[in-house]
Amino acid sequence: MAAIIWPSEGYRPVLNDPLGLAALLQHRIYAAPNRYIAHQSFASYFRTVPGWLQAAGAAPLDSVYLACAIAKTLIQSMLLYLLAAYCSGTACFTRLRFLMAAALLAPLFQTAGYVNQLGLIDRSITYTWFYALPSALLLLWFWPFYRAWRRGEPVRLSVPVAVALLGLAAVLASHGPLVPGVVLLVCPLMLVGAYWQRLTTSPVGKSAWLNLLGSLPWSSVLLCAGFCVLCLYSLYIGTYNAENFAHTLPLAERYQRLPVGFFSQLTQKLGTPLVLAMVLVNSWLLRSKASSPEGHRLLTALRWIGILAVVFMLLLPLGGYREYRPHILRRDTLQPVLLALFFAYGATALYMLRQLPNPSRRNYSMLVVGVGLLFSITDRLRLKDSNACERQALAYVALHPEPVAQLPNACTVMSWFPVTDPGSSALAVELLHYWGVLPKKTLYYQQETTK
Repeated sequence: MAAIIWPSEGYRPVLNDPLGLAALLQHRIYAAPNRYIAHQSFASYFRTVPGWLQAAGAAPLDSVYLACAIAKTLIQSMLLYLLAAYCSGTACFTRLRFLMAAALLAPLFQTAGYVNQLGLIDRSITYTWFYALPSALLLLWFWPFYRAWRRGEPVRLSVPVAVALLGLAAVLASHGPLVPGVVLLVCPLMLVGAYWQRLTTSPVGKSAWLNLLGSLPWSSVLLCAGFCVLCLYSLYIGTYNAENFAHTLPLAERYQRLPVGFFSQLTQKLGTPLVLAMVLVNSWLLRSKASSPEGHRLLTALRWIGILAVVFMLLLPLGGYREYRPHILRRDTLQPVLLALFFAYGATALYMLRQLPNPSRRNYSMLVVGVGLLFSITDRLRLKDSNACERQALAYVALHPEPVAQLPNACTVMSWFPVTDPGSSALAVELLHYWGVLPKKTLYYQQETTK
């Protein structure tokens, strides 16, 4: 957190260069040149919100944890709302089918049980901000197009909505590492699908395929094309990301590790295989029950979700390598696939609950309730133990009379790893002092453990 919020020397260039022009024009290599919005929004939030909470009566240390909790709660609520809207086809949260979709999806949001497989909201607030938040905003961007497709209607965008979508596209292109790849897969498919639909339903026949270009919804075409251009630019200046050069691994070896990551995702715990099994069962039921246009559209969506998920995973090794993500596939890099899996489960389960005849519906209802209960029971979180050690360490530093304090415990404090060098805590101390957590700038360190 401190390196981004304060920020460190390594992250200052991206905050001073919103468009990444240093990477584009000077071929300069620095950290995260294509993630300005993510860094700036994260830093701005944590420079202001803890202060507001303190003004409302929160203690300085509590205000930081509260700021994290508020951000995670809002992002999870946004994801749940949008996924429920996609599954039900309506954004009206008072409609019964929306509430049913939300009830089906809510247990899948894990904070403890299956979080390492299915965790959309990461334990780390930085990962939540850089992955879950742009995922929610991307779902919001696609919503007008999805709603029109689901209803079998042409896309109609008012001028204010089109301008808002264009602005959101500019934000998303520099917010998070996964958005460009998803957009460059989905947007061209949307445009090809719109054209193919007109081609196959046109009374003039396929020989007039050029004439059909004029019938396309050009506001949607231009928006998707503009979004793709922004994402291509983001990917290009992202090749000058210094973080990609800190951890290197040959591309062939990255692909060799991909099956291991996929196998690990399916075998760590029951979470992922259970949701996947439910989707497969629902798909089998759907093929025999898809007598309505909604059912046929849902089957089409499932086929394309499967294809795009495979293509997305095959492209992930091209994005570089991180030592902390040894098998490439992990809950963070897989977030678009997990969102698609959540949608596939929620949409198919909701369809079955509405379409199955009464005797079968009762049995199926018991099945989905059992799945929800299993996820809810598994997701047990002992909140009192989650940050007690870090709180104790910070309270100790705040009361320490010397300029350097040796921490009484070995848990991580504002860092991924224990801090064994007092100088390494300087940036975190500056931020903690700014928040008022530390009354003076007392450096801290932990005793280095020997194996």
